Amino acid sequence: MTFNNYLPPKTYTFLVKVAEEYGLSIKEVQRIFLNNIASDLGFKCDHLRIGFAKEDPEHKPYCDNER
Repeated sequence: MTFNNYLPPKTYTFLVKVAEEYGLSIKEVQRIFLNNIASDLGFKCDHLRIGFAKEDPEHKPYCDNER
């Protein structure tokens, strides 16, 4: 199976709109959408690593299991 980062134009435009509305990057919005659907299908993250965005003034934590 091959994965790519291509998104159809309307999907990408929608993600850009959501990202701008909430002050997030497009990748963050993609990740949130993916995690929500994966969670609905039974995915559970154990949060073994937690990261903190240096650029975020509130330093909100996020799952950093991807490294």
